[in-house]
Amino acid sequence: MCGIVGYTGPDSNIVKKAHTLQKHRGPDGSGFFSDTHLSLGHNRLAIIDLDERSRQPLWDNTKRYCMVFNGEIFNYQELRANLSEEYTFVTESDTEVLIALYITYGTQMCKHLRGMYAFAIYDTKTGELFLARDQFGIKPLHFACVNNRFYFASEIRAIVSMFGSEHIPLSIDRESIAMYLTLGYTIAPHTIYEQINLLEPGTTLFLHVQNPTNITKAEIPLKAPATLGEQAYETLIERKILDSLVADVPVGVFFSGGTDSSLITAVLHKAGQDLETFSVKVSNRESDQPYFKKIAEVLSLQNTTYEFGVSEFDSVYEAVKEKIDNPSASTGFYQTFFLAEKASSTVKVVLLGDGGDELFLGYDRSFPLYKMKDSNLMRGTWLEYVYFKLPQFYGKNKLFLKLFEWLTSPLSYYLVTMALLRDQSDPTAWKVCKEYMNKRATHAHELDRIFYLQDGMLLRNDAATSYCSIEGRVPLLDPDILAHSSATIEKSFQEQMPKYTLKKMLATYLPQELVYRKKSGFGIDYAGLLKHSRYLESDLDAAIKDLRSRAITVPDDSATYKKYPHFALVVINLWHSLKNNEEYYTS
Repeated sequence: MCGIVGYTGPDSNIVKKAHTLQKHRGPDGSGFFSDTHLSLGHNRLAIIDLDERSRQPLWDNTKRYCMVFNGEIFNYQELRANLSEEYTFVTESDTEVLIALYITYGTQMCKHLRGMYAFAIYDTKTGELFLARDQFGIKPLHFACVNNRFYFASEIRAIVSMFGSEHIPLSIDRESIAMYLTLGYTIAPHTIYEQINLLEPGTTLFLHVQNPTNITKAEIPLKAPATLGEQAYETLIERKILDSLVADVPVGVFFSGGTDSSLITAVLHKAGQDLETFSVKVSNRESDQPYFKKIAEVLSLQNTTYEFGVSEFDSVYEAVKEKIDNPSASTGFYQTFFLAEKASSTVKVVLLGDGGDELFLGYDRSFPLYKMKDSNLMRGTWLEYVYFKLPQFYGKNKLFLKLFEWLTSPLSYYLVTMALLRDQSDPTAWKVCKEYMNKRATHAHELDRIFYLQDGMLLRNDAATSYCSIEGRVPLLDPDILAHSSATIEKSFQEQMPKYTLKKMLATYLPQELVYRKKSGFGIDYAGLLKHSRYLESDLDAAIKDLRSRAITVPDDSATYKKYPHFALVVINLWHSLKNNEEYYTS
């Protein structure tokens, strides 16, 4: 976990000011570069090659190429061995391997990478600037092109700071607000600001620093689908989990007791890697505790469990409210931050189980969506009209889920299951969400991976861990695992068994009753929070009043809110009121 920032201008002080807003991403060191056309900055969290020789911006051995990088490349040692005849390495870092790879393969370098990354490489001889973000979007990369200048950074706040230094006004993107209040997050490339974009996962940008408006955008191709036998595929998954351990610092695991984190810890245990694990015991979720405790015992975990209730939420809420960068409506962010803060005292890297549900049909909605995988995503809008016209009644959502499934209307089905307010949402906002989802997705069974996971969960968890200056890794999100997943997904569908292969693997480590059980969520009792928290109720009232004063449409406060919409309003108002944002706000 690091922070990168830069712009096509000569004033390094602008970058230095912006970089301080990302210091939590990399407290181990700072570095800067500036010439007449480009300024770069870096916040370093030292994970691989802790020596000062690997500080960034990092140069190649000819001093032609300069690079800033956030992430980890898990196959960097293999790549280094292949490149060593052509390039003389002077560090042990994966960053230098990326530079050597660019020198060898140019803009096609990313197809060789396995890992998580957001980086920029500057060719000082030609003035070319190349940026890339990994295929799953594990690491964020924001950018903007305004007034013939190009800006980029790991976090929105850094670009806001550079805009402030250059007196560039910002405006709120109303369509993004509509997306956020519908889904709890925005859809890339959109952010809350009209001028600032989030680079889509698996995308590269190429430009010349003296002509930064002429941007070439390209996709990093996913590996072609292929089939492995069950045993070979299970071996592949195990290897990818072990590959994610590469580090020169202590590594731990966030253990929830679910299939994915349990499998990760079990595979590590089998390989003799008994890492420290960290868990959250959510108040008022006692039904999960017997399973949670038993799994930890069976796997012989070095597990530390922390209680998380209203008082813990309040302490975390206060700690992060001034750091909110890109708003997320999920209360799970606060549990992850709480656990990351605890874990940071003993480890610098943590493994998370994210991705298993989205890759392997882990949700109830996954099976109907997979059934509709070859259907037109936008089909069924006339029934949506009926849906919004009818008043709310008991069982309405279940009825229309069946109807949308019967009519094979994937995006309509998805929004009924995922929208925060469901039928109380704004139909215009649904239309916006569907239009942008249709631009990025091809098949219905990809929706959770492309949107809920990549635009929502991964950004949320990146923020939660980076705020605590530790790195979060997601071993199951690997291009090879995805490329060979079609057979196991089809098997899951045929058996109507969520995550067929992952559960089959886990059953070799745990008793059947601990594996084949009903899925548990990670959420907290929001109703209890709203009632007992010192902050939420008053912040909700303030949010509704303040957002309306800015002519931002929010649902009627007398409506019967579901679980998250209250929180969505609170979080967006906290974000919207931050001093560094507010100073440059224009309505």
